[in-house]
Amino acid sequence: MAQSSSPLRPSTTPWTRLVNWVTSETTLYILKRILQALLTLLLASALSFFVIQLAPGNFLDQYRQSPQFSAETFQQLEAQFGLDQPVWRQYFNWLYQVVFHGNFGLSFAYQRPVVDIRLGAGAQYAVAVFRRISGDLANCHPLRDHWGG
Repeated sequence: MAQSSSPLRPSTTPWTRLVNWVTSETTLYILKRILQALLTLLLASALSFFVIQLAPGNFLDQYRQSPQFSAETFQQLEAQFGLDQPVWRQYFNWLYQVVFHGNFGLSFAYQRPVVDIRLGAGAQYAVAVFRRISGDLANCHPLRDHWGG
């Protein structure tokens, strides 16, 4: 008995499935939105950084009148924090540290990494949101009416 030949069907190799997925309308839309979000973050961070740089002086200026610090100490600190570099270079150094190392720098006010400070504030914010939602649910009128309240 002769085998009947099957009709030709489009090849469904992994490569063609990947190409079809990558070029699908939904995937392209998602990629476009992700790129827009990244561009927005880049522009927002650059604008914030440069607006902060418009303020006169830097963090070390408040210590310049103190006799405890020598000129050499200030030069070392400026080199350590990159304050002796142009503003655009400071921004790209900061951006590199954030993107590739997750290092947002050191808070001069708290003498702690900024990430630790923000995570602590983020946890406090999450607790406050949870309390608010829990309170709203506890005071929900349809449930209170249902339970005879």
